[in-house]
Amino acid sequence: MDRHRRTAESRDVDVELGRAWRDHRRHLGRLDLHRFERLVADSRRADPHTAARLLREALALWRGAPLADLAYESFAQTEIARLEESRLEALEHRIDADLALGQS
Repeated sequence: MDRHRRTAESRDVDVELGRAWRDHRRHLGRLDLHRFERLVADSRRADPHTAARLLREALALWRGAPLADLAYESFAQTEIARLEESRLEALEHRIDADLALGQS
């Protein structure tokens, strides 16, 4: 009985640690997303040189596909599409800023 109790308690700990880790990762992702969105918004009010720098900084925050661990979950598809569109718009604006500066 004690062995079964320890196994069940161990599973509970694993489940709680898994939830805590997912919550922590989700929180970090929100911080990167907020920073990305702030940099992109700031770039829209900036001169081309500053805009290009801000957009490079924003795009550097991306590491792979957005919400990759939820790629096959139907509830996440709208947000994944929104995030991809935001990244592509930022890239387009960065290219426009570079072109305005005579860079490629």
